[in-house]
Amino acid sequence: MDQSTRMPRYFFCSFVALTLAVCSATPSLDLCANPPEGSSIRADIPPFMLFGSDPVARINVSEPLCVFLVSSIRHDLSNFTFASVFSNGTCQSTKASEFAHVNASIFSDAVSYGMYCFDDATESILLDRNNLYNGLGPLSTRLRDTIFLFQRKKGACKNGNVYYQVLIDDPSKIGASSDCPAVILTATGTPQMDGLSMKGNTNCPLNVMSRFYSQSLNNLRIDVKTVQNGLRHLENNEILSYVSSNPPADGTQFLRNAIMITPNSTDWTWLMQLEIENADQDGSVTCLLNQHLSEKSSGLIESDPYGPEEFHYTFTFSYDNPQMTFSIEEYDRECIDLTFIRTYHDGTQSKTSNPNGSFVLVDFEDITIVFHRTDPVKCASHGVTIRYTLTDAPPPNPTDAPLPDSCTPPSPGAAIDPDLPFMLFGKDNVSHIVLNEPVCLFVHSNDRVNMSTFTITAVYTNGSCSSVGWGDLQNTEKYCFDDSTTMLMLNRGSIFAGLREGSMEWRSSVFLFLAKAKLTGECEDGNVVKLTYLSEIRASADCPSFVLFLAGYDYFTTICPAWGFDYETTTIPANVEVDLYTVQNGLVPVINPHIDKYTHHRQPPTEIFLRNAVMVTTNSTGKRLPLNHKIFASDETNLQRCTLDNYVRPQNFTTLISSDPYGVEEFDYVVKALTTHDTITVDIEPYSDLCIELIFVSTNPKRPASSLTNPHGSVVFSNFSQVRIMFSRKSHIGCSLYSPINMRLSAVAGVTTTTSSTSSSAVLSCPEELFTNEVNPEKRSVRY
Repeated sequence: MDQSTRMPRYFFCSFVALTLAVCSATPSLDLCANPPEGSSIRADIPPFMLFGSDPVARINVSEPLCVFLVSSIRHDLSNFTFASVFSNGTCQSTKASEFAHVNASIFSDAVSYGMYCFDDATESILLDRNNLYNGLGPLSTRLRDTIFLFQRKKGACKNGNVYYQVLIDDPSKIGASSDCPAVILTATGTPQMDGLSMKGNTNCPLNVMSRFYSQSLNNLRIDVKTVQNGLRHLENNEILSYVSSNPPADGTQFLRNAIMITPNSTDWTWLMQLEIENADQDGSVTCLLNQHLSEKSSGLIESDPYGPEEFHYTFTFSYDNPQMTFSIEEYDRECIDLTFIRTYHDGTQSKTSNPNGSFVLVDFEDITIVFHRTDPVKCASHGVTIRYTLTDAPPPNPTDAPLPDSCTPPSPGAAIDPDLPFMLFGKDNVSHIVLNEPVCLFVHSNDRVNMSTFTITAVYTNGSCSSVGWGDLQNTEKYCFDDSTTMLMLNRGSIFAGLREGSMEWRSSVFLFLAKAKLTGECEDGNVVKLTYLSEIRASADCPSFVLFLAGYDYFTTICPAWGFDYETTTIPANVEVDLYTVQNGLVPVINPHIDKYTHHRQPPTEIFLRNAVMVTTNSTGKRLPLNHKIFASDETNLQRCTLDNYVRPQNFTTLISSDPYGVEEFDYVVKALTTHDTITVDIEPYSDLCIELIFVSTNPKRPASSLTNPHGSVVFSNFSQVRIMFSRKSHIGCSLYSPINMRLSAVAGVTTTTSSTSSSAVLSCPEELFTNEVNPEKRSVRY
């Protein structure tokens, strides 16, 4: 059956009602002469929805529409009257009770439902409620007991493909295509049968995803969005996007009255099963949500942007040694109270209040997230978005033996066993560091955060311990722990409480751990350089240099740790190779820390990197090679967006453009030409369109600017004055907060080209090939 005629579950009854409604529609002079009071909105881009209680009296339309009704009302729906207003001022009205299948009792259907299509000549639609919702408070279940969905009357999806609650609480099989998305409507106050008992009838419109049928399909993208309310438009209505081969966790759930699910295929596809119900409720507004996890997975927890409901979200597990990583988007702490409750195996609990950014929980029986609005009216528009990932926990903290009372206990966090050398930021959620050899610590910090309460406790082979405070760590060039130290415990106190990952304070301190055995002779000081504006470093194979740089202080007031070689004073001799590495973070190591290699034939002056800690080494032993590094200022108008500049010089060159694997900063990389004959080629490593937005904008004073979004493979630019490369991260399920991008840019100075592909029209003809939703598509090359 074609999707244009396929009927969603149980919605076929509305066509009988629709026929009766069209026949019984009658002129309504009263509604035209005395239009209802309320707001007037414009139906620019269907679909959109309204709650029955929304104070909208007139909808101005630009194309023919149909309305779908779902309601838990079990009394006469004649309170709702719709009227089509024509250009001559006349009206044609119908009552909802005339086109809807009315749910007369709890033993018939779960909801009343129906569909009505307005006359093609309709210029506006009047809507009257007969004062049905007068006097109700902001937390009333009835405010969202009726949903009107407005869809285009014409097109491939004539039946609307609308799903809703049914009497027996069983999952619905959801099918859709790109031109006929599935729309799910969940009215509040809807009772349903769960076995022999009744449930629901609450303020909690819940959608639970399971049984992902499309998982075997390659690179099918599924978008799940909130249906826009015609009265209150959301800037971002996206809930989650995922690739069919990597669906979210079974049981992923969210509170919404109206959602739309769209695959990127024109073929009709069965996507998933969906439970459409009212969740259990505690009090008037707290929804009780539960999810059981049994395998590695990722998912999303999000509050309802159109509802007053709060929630208690409880995770239970049948998974050996689980570790939960949470990433929390920024939220208003004056309006939102967010608490994570960790229940241990002995029944005791610990709480984390109003966390921010990313953090990790281990060693638990279950986890409950409590979301509460401090004021249901003032804070109604404030919400929270939390992404989670379930993985294997690292080896258990080696704290089986009780420690002496003199030992300062660690902050909650993960136990790590990293290879040397490694670094940590002061904010990293680490509790224990297991040592395999003696270490020395080097600290670099600025004064944006008061670190005076920070403590590191060394645990020795005999079980005793001693602690060192921040003052001792900061006032020494290096701090070497006793050779008998087996473990370090970190206590951060509340130093980083209330800070978000995008703040300058978030990476205001860095700890570098080096093997003590290698700090001898000329390398006794660790060869650690704490980067100032212009710093000399000296590196060799047996004494690499470690460069530490903290942005956000002195004259650099962004979070952009932008630095590189000083092109005026750095020269690499013949037969010498210089390698740059990202210093691994002990909590989150990267797969390949190597950044780039330089030789006498490929000098490094064009490189600018976003990194807080790098290691510089060479292939020569003995005498250390002098190299100069320099800090590069960035645009201070946007704290989290870095602007980096480069020029096509008279000499040809190749440079790497790379995002920071441990930073949340995004960037604009601007390449400027010295002549109109300069050419650059950008080779882009594979990346996911779901997680990254990559935009190239080429400008030339003699022609309009042209842009290219999310290209893959190679892109060539010529006849330009400037190319701006804009890198942004997307907040999709399964995407890391640190989703990376790497590009190799090659510049050829002063090359004249006569190919027509450099013209503006050629630029505009390219996107059909380049705009793609594939993940890691086959490499391709395009010139423009």
